Amino acid sequence: MEISTTIPVGKGKVTIDRSLREYGGKGYYIIIRMETVAGPCNDVDCERIPVGIVEVAQVPDQSYRIYAGDGYFLAIDPPVQMYIDRDRLSVTLKKSPLGKLVAKGLYFA
Repeated sequence: MEISTTIPVGKGKVTIDRSLREYGGKGYYIIIRMETVAGPCNDVDCERIPVGIVEVAQVPDQSYRIYAGDGYFLAIDPPVQMYIDRDRLSVTLKKSPLGKLVAKGLYFA
């Protein structure tokens, strides 16, 4: 039974769950980026809310910070990397029961 892989990111860490083992060692990058979505209100002055997006791609954009460990390649958007480092976050990347990639423990304050 495989165990999860932990990659240090500054003062924080990102743990890649064994449910993502199909992406390890095959040239795939697990990408974590920040995107803003509309808030719950309906008016024009509604504040946009930042959310973390996890996806897999062959080659990430040049602006991403690259980390590697145990055959996994992790590409992190610089703002996300700053939050993980500054807030000493412990982020876990895994697949949801429906097969969607999710980041647990990632928040933007």
